[in-house]
Amino acid sequence: MSVTYSVPRLDGDAYSRFVELALRYTRWGLGYTSDGTALLFTAAHSCHDVGFSCRDLDDFAELLSATDRYLARLPRNRVRPFLAAHERAVARREARDVHALMTLSQRLGRGDVQEALARHAKSHCEWSR
Repeated sequence: MSVTYSVPRLDGDAYSRFVELALRYTRWGLGYTSDGTALLFTAAHSCHDVGFSCRDLDDFAELLSATDRYLARLPRNRVRPFLAAHERAVARREARDVHALMTLSQRLGRGDVQEALARHAKSHCEWSR
């Protein structure tokens, strides 16, 4: 069974206004949806962990403008430094894993590598026991 959903089309003026906002605030992911009775406009900033939603397009535009001005004044280095550290740690771990796999593939043939990986996965996955 498949379920499809299409958001109701905005009327001409509202659609033009929404597109204008999307083109102006390019660091924001803007969208809208409907619960069948009313529209809900949503926004999420691409660099900051900020998002909001409004039922009225004019309120949405005002809040978007005010929030964007506020975020533009924040120093860049305060934005989620923990995330940058986490991403660096993940990159180091992935580099070690890739290096280990490359070493294994050079030592063994391709079929042997796949077999070793399958054995490793089975021994470390609870569902396979």
